[in-house]
Amino acid sequence: MDESGKRPCNLDEQVLLNEKMEALMRLSRRISHDINNIVTIIKGNADIIQLIGGKEGAYAKYISAILAGAKKASALASQLAVMNEKRPLNSAPVDLNLILRSMEPKLRELIYPGIEIEFEFNRSLPAFTGDRMRLEEVITHLVKNACDAMKKGGRLTIGTSNLEETPSRDSEAQGKELRWACVTVRDRGPGIDASIRSKIFEPFFTTKEKGEGDGLGLSRVYGIVRAAGGFIRIENGASGGTAFIVGFPVADSSK
Repeated sequence: MDESGKRPCNLDEQVLLNEKMEALMRLSRRISHDINNIVTIIKGNADIIQLIGGKEGAYAKYISAILAGAKKASALASQLAVMNEKRPLNSAPVDLNLILRSMEPKLRELIYPGIEIEFEFNRSLPAFTGDRMRLEEVITHLVKNACDAMKKGGRLTIGTSNLEETPSRDSEAQGKELRWACVTVRDRGPGIDASIRSKIFEPFFTTKEKGEGDGLGLSRVYGIVRAAGGFIRIENGASGGTAFIVGFPVADSSK
């Protein structure tokens, strides 16, 4: 944040990230569509062969393997498609403070031994329109990501805050002052290296060892937040650690 506490720094970097992610979202939409078309053909033919040969026939186990693979491919296409959702599925008034309080037991179960979790609530935080289930998914992903960054332990802070800002030029609300209800997940890990900072929301990008993650968690978070008309930003702490700041619009952008 700058000295006024009103506007996050590195807005040019944020705009470049958003432009790159918009291009990746278009690509993922095309890939998701093509995968689904191919899966439909594979599954349709496998179903016919299974119907003709029976579930106990000589090739039954091979057909089952084909159908299982098609199911996995379809699930992958669905994960890519979430980046391109245009609006939340179930919009209703939500309060970030209430969501975090209700999620506290679940979030405490997620943290690793040696990690301390603390909550910081802004009591004047306004409600906004959103999809509660998707918001919980965003928070859960960010907390898991923070825990992975603190394998040696440390303090994990989850807080809420208000922000007033004129959206950047890539936003549909360009030029209109908005209020944002924000949630911040801050870890005390090693921070994010500048060389990968612009890549972390890309689908399939991961710094984890093979088998520990599919690289879709943060891209899914990005897609959900953007579909809700919000923003997500990253700040490295002066003394280490990383903060993911997610904001959702409160004010009517038509005003």
